[in-house]
Amino acid sequence: MAVFPPAPDSQTFVKIATQTPFCAVSRTDVAIEGSTITLTVVPLGGVVCAATFFPLQASVGVVPAGVYDVNIKLFDGPVIERSRMIVRDASSGIIVSPVGGRPESGRTVQIFGAQIVGETLVSVLFDGIPAGGLHLEHGSLVAIPPSHAPGTVDVTVTDLAGTRKAVAAFTYFDPNAAPDPFVFEPLLYPVAYDGPGVFGSQWTTNNGMGTGRTLARFRESVGARTCSASCSQFDWTAVLAPESQSGLLLWAVRRRLPVGVEDDFRVSSRIVDTSQPHGNGTSLPVARENDFRSNFSIDDVPIGGSARVTLRLYSPVEAEQNVTVSVADINGSSSARAVTLRPVNGVAYASVDLGAASDVRSHLATIKVTSAGAKVWGVATVTDNTTQEVTAFWPQ
Repeated sequence: MAVFPPAPDSQTFVKIATQTPFCAVSRTDVAIEGSTITLTVVPLGGVVCAATFFPLQASVGVVPAGVYDVNIKLFDGPVIERSRMIVRDASSGIIVSPVGGRPESGRTVQIFGAQIVGETLVSVLFDGIPAGGLHLEHGSLVAIPPSHAPGTVDVTVTDLAGTRKAVAAFTYFDPNAAPDPFVFEPLLYPVAYDGPGVFGSQWTTNNGMGTGRTLARFRESVGARTCSASCSQFDWTAVLAPESQSGLLLWAVRRRLPVGVEDDFRVSSRIVDTSQPHGNGTSLPVARENDFRSNFSIDDVPIGGSARVTLRLYSPVEAEQNVTVSVADINGSSSARAVTLRPVNGVAYASVDLGAASDVRSHLATIKVTSAGAKVWGVATVTDNTTQEVTAFWPQ
């Protein structure tokens, strides 16, 4: 079950996505009692499809800020799924960014919204415990949250304008638990490799990131080949060091910024064949949260001729995933195959060969990917076997 949070700057309708064994659903009843939300699935005609699953969405409406237990219950039956939902306060005038940190803390956060005149006149409490390191920077109050057990806490700010409390504003995450979608967002670099390729090629990958006036945090420490500044607070850029055959997946702690404040955290990726003097390499996309989908298409991919075509597929859910890959060209020919993404290095991953140099000539094709489970993303690379030049194609 996946729980979609409300928009970052408003308490809005919250959608719950799950799967139900019923062929059709007439309605989903919503009951809210304290911090428990129960959704009861009422089937249409009561017909059960043992092997048929489809997504279900239901709105629980506008609910107060806080942490909720969400139960999915079958009509006249037991609870079949449980999850958690965090609704962060949008009415207090206080925004904490990023929204989470490790229990031992020690890493700074930004606090927006309070009418702060001077940091010596400000008090900041996380679950009633004073924060440290208070100072003003880039128009925001910077603070170091105190150490705390894993969980979601309120943040209280007192300054010359008074005292305001933001309910469920900050989450101390368990570093040993699976990434929580209310705290983290996936950040996927599709290629993370330095070394030899085929036909005498030699490749290097420059996976970069940086930020200016907003903080960026991650679930794990991020290694870098090069880094400007401290690589931890403001105004830094880095070229990442880790390598992986399945790309590089980082979990960024979700940033939450007020309207009018630019999120200047940036990412980029480029691969270069250092053994060839033909150019500066090829830019690749970096997938973020909204890029992962249940189905997507990649259009106008030249398949065949003197090039090899590779489709790389990824899911941020580290479990086996099944997808269908269909290829249709402009001549009307089409084919489909089942592909399994398998867990490797923190992602579910598959590499699919879609073309070889033995094809007589290239033809433009559309690649369609449909997932039977978690959301996926992919990129197709076309590599000329003579020059080793690479062209990348991804969902638009």
